[in-house]
Amino acid sequence: MLSSNSSSGTKETKQITATSVSVGGSTSDVTSTAAWTSSNTSVATVDATGTVTAVGAGTATITAKSSGVSGNATVIVVASAVSKLAVTPGSTTLHMTTGPRTVQLFATLTLASGATQDVSTLVAWSSSDTNVATVSTSGLVTGVAAGSLSSSTATITASIASASSTLTGTSTITIDSF
Repeated sequence: MLSSNSSSGTKETKQITATSVSVGGSTSDVTSTAAWTSSNTSVATVDATGTVTAVGAGTATITAKSSGVSGNATVIVVASAVSKLAVTPGSTTLHMTTGPRTVQLFATLTLASGATQDVSTLVAWSSSDTNVATVSTSGLVTGVAAGSLSSSTATITASIASASSTLTGTSTITIDSF
């Protein structure tokens, strides 16, 4: 996530890297030899070294291509500073015997201007305890088990990186065996 302030001319940049993974699993940095492109240069540009520059608000896909293989990264550019990342619902209980056993979480950026943007499919989701609850890349949480207790808790975290920091938001999921 980057910001672009058209009134002040401030445009954030972020260096991204391209890594090649062989069939055998070995990796090599191909950042300097990859061909870089942006799907939307009115939102973000990318130079030959993989440096992405915010141009205007929106979403762009940055692609690195090396030896006929390509990889993508989604870049979000916001028009003003981001003040927080929130996950909703902030907490919920899943009942393993009577249901529901899943819940859809949503991640929302709040900009300094007060505007909001749904970034549920763009954040990285993780669970503090995958034996209790798992989370998909879109934020769908599935209760796994309450363990030996009548209930267990997992914290689901959404995170998104900006040029200067990483924002996180959380939701507490309680799994009830009843």
